[in-house]
Amino acid sequence: MASVAELKGRPVISLAEGERLGDIREVAIDPTARQIAGFVLKGDGGDTYLPWRNVKKIGPDAVMVDNRTMTERVENADPYESLAELGKLPVISDAGAQLGHVENVTFDDVSGALQAFELKSGGVFGIGAKSQSIAMADVVSVGTGAITVATAGEAK
Repeated sequence: MASVAELKGRPVISLAEGERLGDIREVAIDPTARQIAGFVLKGDGGDTYLPWRNVKKIGPDAVMVDNRTMTERVENADPYESLAELGKLPVISDAGAQLGHVENVTFDDVSGALQAFELKSGGVFGIGAKSQSIAMADVVSVGTGAITVATAGEAK
């Protein structure tokens, strides 16, 4: 299991050429498919996009791909949500209670399947904030105005 936040800044390395293709600047999330879509890389030649299907392995220190042709122009990438965009949406229970905002997302580092939203609520400048994890099975919807979740872990 990995988290989106821990991947930012991690280098992407080509196995065939032994080159650093860039560092992960942003993780693209497909909330409808509940899957990591890919990564936006910051490199010497500008930003590029690495689709999830081209990731060979996520290691503790680097993300590995077969060769340098695995990335594409950012303009060619499908638009997906970023962690920052998801974090702007309130997370609301199906009982109508605001639970917080998404601070991080955990996912399976082999399949890319999203596993949980990590929420923060309350506090001032992070002091006194509460954290909780919401399993993807309990997420009812990810909309443009809110993320809704089932109450008491009962997915609908």
